[in-house]
Amino acid sequence: THDALPLQAPEITSAGFDLAQAEHDGFYSVYIPLRTSRLTALLATDDVGALQAIAGHYYQAQNHLSAAGDLLPIRFGTMLPSVDAIAPAFEGQVDQIRNRLDAVQGQQEWTLELYAKQPAKADSDKAENTTGINYLRQKRAAKQSKELHFLAYNEAVATLINGLANSVATQIVREPGQAMNRGQDSLDANRDVSDRLRLLCPRQSTTDTIGAISAVAAKFLPDHLADASRLIGPEAPFYFGRLEAFADAA
Repeated sequence: THDALPLQAPEITSAGFDLAQAEHDGFYSVYIPLRTSRLTALLATDDVGALQAIAGHYYQAQNHLSAAGDLLPIRFGTMLPSVDAIAPAFEGQVDQIRNRLDAVQGQQEWTLELYAKQPAKADSDKAENTTGINYLRQKRAAKQSKELHFLAYNEAVATLINGLANSVATQIVREPGQAMNRGQDSLDANRDVSDRLRLLCPRQSTTDTIGAISAVAAKFLPDHLADASRLIGPEAPFYFGRLEAFADAA
């Protein structure tokens, strides 16, 4: 973090853990002190549900802290032998940490999931018992219609990204979902995410950000092309501020 944060994260304390922080050269690190007995028990447990619950608390605590200040998340399960080992783990990465903190300053992360729709079938595409030349023509026409539909979808997403960049987000990354990776023919608009838009947005009230993103999506994403029905956030910058500073020590 840029500055010392108020260590109030009920997601962690309610699970029986504490938070502490250490000052470094121009930034702070927030960590969870663990007694040896508690650590040994965690490492020895085969209770997957318990570990998932702790991971969930950790995730929520990072979101909670990011609402109060700038935060670079570190992956769950990163452990060091003592507080004294924190500073050496950052050696050689101080400039990177400062730059990333500056990049996410005053901002939080959101994810907008888009669900592309299949094109409506033309009457010619619904005909049955068609053979010969007419059948081939209909297949070609159906293929062209689908290609044009998804071309229009991609153009609409590009326009949506521009609209978000002009009014809501300072950084945007488009990530194709499983549906688009598998191809248009396997698309199930009811289940498959076609695209994820990672958004870095100025920290403000959740209601204001949701309203702004929703308004842009409604303006630039036609209903017949896609649904933008799932908005996730606000979160700590897990995508834009991800930090592997402790990867070798974990």
